[in-house]
Amino acid sequence: MLRFFERRVTGFGLRAGLGALLVVLGLAAPVSAQNCPNPNASGQALSYTGQQLWVPQSHPVTAGGNVDLRRCNRVQGSGHVARRPDFTLNLTRNQPGYDLEFRVEGTCDTVLLVRSPSGGWLFNDDSNGVNPRIRQSNAEVGAYDIWVGTYGPSLCQATLITETFGGTGGVAPPLSPPLVPPQTVACPDPNAHGQLLTYAARQLRTPQRHGVTAGGTVTLATCPNVPGHGRVAQRPDFTLDLTHNNPRYDLEFRVEANCDPVLLVRGPSGQWSFNDDSEGLNSRLRLPAAPTGSYDVWVGTFGANTCPATLIVESFGGQPQQPQPPQPPQPPQPALCPDPGQNGQMLTYNAQGLRVPQSVGVVAGGSLDLGACGSVPGHGHIIQRPDFTLNLTDNPQNHDLEFRVDGTCDPVLLVHGPLGPWLFNDDDAGLNPRLRVERAVPGAYDIWVGTFGSSTCQATLAMETFAPPAPVPPVPVTPPLPQGVLADPGTMTAYRGQDGQTFRFRVTGSASGAIWGTEVYTDDSPLGRAAVHAGLLQVGQTGVVTVTVEPGQIAYSGTSRNGVESRSYGRWNGSYRLAMPMAPPPVDVLPDPGNMTRYRGQNGLVLRFEVTGATTGSVWGSDVYTDDSTIARAAVHAGVLRAGETGVVAVTVLPGQDGYAASRRNGIDSIAYGRWQGSYSFLIEPGAPSPGGSK
Repeated sequence: MLRFFERRVTGFGLRAGLGALLVVLGLAAPVSAQNCPNPNASGQALSYTGQQLWVPQSHPVTAGGNVDLRRCNRVQGSGHVARRPDFTLNLTRNQPGYDLEFRVEGTCDTVLLVRSPSGGWLFNDDSNGVNPRIRQSNAEVGAYDIWVGTYGPSLCQATLITETFGGTGGVAPPLSPPLVPPQTVACPDPNAHGQLLTYAARQLRTPQRHGVTAGGTVTLATCPNVPGHGRVAQRPDFTLDLTHNNPRYDLEFRVEANCDPVLLVRGPSGQWSFNDDSEGLNSRLRLPAAPTGSYDVWVGTFGANTCPATLIVESFGGQPQQPQPPQPPQPPQPALCPDPGQNGQMLTYNAQGLRVPQSVGVVAGGSLDLGACGSVPGHGHIIQRPDFTLNLTDNPQNHDLEFRVDGTCDPVLLVHGPLGPWLFNDDDAGLNPRLRVERAVPGAYDIWVGTFGSSTCQATLAMETFAPPAPVPPVPVTPPLPQGVLADPGTMTAYRGQDGQTFRFRVTGSASGAIWGTEVYTDDSPLGRAAVHAGLLQVGQTGVVTVTVEPGQIAYSGTSRNGVESRSYGRWNGSYRLAMPMAPPPVDVLPDPGNMTRYRGQNGLVLRFEVTGATTGSVWGSDVYTDDSTIARAAVHAGVLRAGETGVVAVTVLPGQDGYAASRRNGIDSIAYGRWQGSYSFLIEPGAPSPGGSK
């Protein structure tokens, strides 16, 4: 009936009038608990008497959540809230029977849901413009659970205000000491720890940037033992472990934000430091000759609202010191990487339930640089623990599962599935990422929503399932490939950078696919289509073609040849040229030299060695190895030989790198390392045997 009435009223442009209607409800028929607010959980604890609330009390909150009230017949109302309450107000005393009012001021269209101590539900949408308000006459004492939501699916910043009215004559009662129990003021907690950052002062000569949401619920002005003003979180945002500081550099913390941030730091000796405005509205603190130890850092805001911000840590100055003898290279510290052993915000759906897309808001980004994690694909910045953990309970129809992100910046998407593999995507729809898991298995999917740059931003994660494509008819069995001939790779993007190298592929001429260029083609042009354009094959004809990898060109010209149109294009990063196959020239094969240090500096030289794959020796790097890495063990790690297998491997001499990533491949663990003077990589040659194994 209410839904019918809402349609009628909305039709006459009176939605605001209907939104002001206060609905008091009892429990309805049982529904899925995941689709409803959870009255058994507790929110941020607030404790007041009716007398104290004669002075309005304000509390900041992020409005909205992933629970759609329209899908919950236990609670009536429209909008999106979190599953657990945002606040739980304990009204300890209410004499002489004041009215209790809850109202919200938000930056979007907010809604308000309250569950009273007796179990009744109260809902309101619009009472003051698009802001809601609920007043409970002669309010009963006890616990009030409060959800601050949004009419639409997006999150926004808001403030909950609680106040009492009425009572005896409507006159504010005197607040005598016996009626006012002492309140414990929430202050910054130096015994808690924030996100751990570990640096030596010399490393901080290069500024280090870490994204953070500035602000919180703690008002510094009410904390007598802590300097400053503004609002911060109770626990530190970061804890910096300054491991070394020789020769006693100055340590500087500064904040960049699009609001008015404040900065609070507690040093190893227990000394508090505070700053508000040093660079316009931005904050900065410099600690001379900083001692080593733990620095707790709070990034707050002058006002009540939160905002995305960046903490920058840098060292300056330092006393001159005597030259020290060169030290042996130190083993690199393990990078801080995403942790699939932790859970994010829990989301539970089956595949059928995700046929209707489900969306949830999130702050994208974090302080972890994916580029420093050799065992995890991708690039960008995320937090360590997942933003969400999706529990996919069942998928009997073998639907595909899709994750996609819509962000206000350039977001990235990282997923760790129940079977272990990592999935990453950056740009699929403009700057927004998308990942699809074919025939998704039930289980836990950990999801990180990051940013390409170091700043955070507001984003929305959407999840949806799709029916799998119709089964593909079995492919006819093709004869085995001749010696030295490889299967059609589709395009040559996987061979980019191997300029001058020649490969032979068995290709079938194709009538579909877009190609760019003439004679020299972009390396993302399909080989089957380009071979028809070049006159080497007809459509449907299968044959062996020789492909030479070329560097990227400034431009590619389009032509019409052999019934195929090629397109023109500008600058591209890789190319290839087609020809009929030629007999490979003879090559010299050398004995295994152990490692490649004797060839250091001969960059670009390709040498071939007869090597027996080994499981002993040291290997640093992945794909590109330090030149003192054992060739026999690196060849097994790279997948060009099996352990115990003897064969000829081609090795390219490369210059030294700034860093080498660790990984586990083919049962071999390689080690990460920093700068080194020489490198090498393995060249996969035409006709080389494929030992198998997974990377």
